[in-house]
Amino acid sequence: LAGAIQDYGRALIVGQQTYGKGTVQNAHPLNYTIFGRKPELGQLNVTIGKYYRITGESTQDRGVAPDIALPSLIDANEVGESTRDRALPWDHIEPAAFRGEGDLKPITAALEKLHEERTANSADFRYLHDDIAALEAMRSQKTLSLSLKTREAERKRLESERLERENTWRAAHDVKPVKTLEEIKDDAAAGILLDEASQIAADLAVVSAHRVGPTQARRTDMH
Repeated sequence: LAGAIQDYGRALIVGQQTYGKGTVQNAHPLNYTIFGRKPELGQLNVTIGKYYRITGESTQDRGVAPDIALPSLIDANEVGESTRDRALPWDHIEPAAFRGEGDLKPITAALEKLHEERTANSADFRYLHDDIAALEAMRSQKTLSLSLKTREAERKRLESERLERENTWRAAHDVKPVKTLEEIKDDAAAGILLDEASQIAADLAVVSAHRVGPTQARRTDMH
């Protein structure tokens, strides 16, 4: 769906790169090969096809790239299809004959510029980036101490840093601070990303209206 509406020019894709699973598989139970008593032998997944976009490009391995990327705690380089040792590679075929519904590429740069200006000094996005940096630091750690005392001290340090990030964000929004992580009921990250996606949608409406001209925009609104 993300690739289709992007290719037809129906919408901008905002977020992060999709997983990259672009194959079609059939599940064949192995029990039918045994006569009489049939133990649970599981199933064999056989790849029988691949998905392709109307442009001829596969979604396999590379997924769908967003027009405007937003920060994410999920690293596509760590969990995407491309990280699998035996994943089928990306490829392409002849594109299909199709007519686009629009072309949003000319205004994408303007929308991305507005997004960057809005989030450059945003307390919300500073909170997101700090969370991501903390997670990346944990991912890059190659060794762990076997000392219980050392591990407990490390856990307390990480919890203290997370609590500080949370209360810094709360202070920026005049929200009551918390004393422990257990008091945090909601994940702020999801709301922050949804709010920014809504802002980008509003920017799209305004920039598109200016692009077609005031007279044409008013005529479109009347219809």
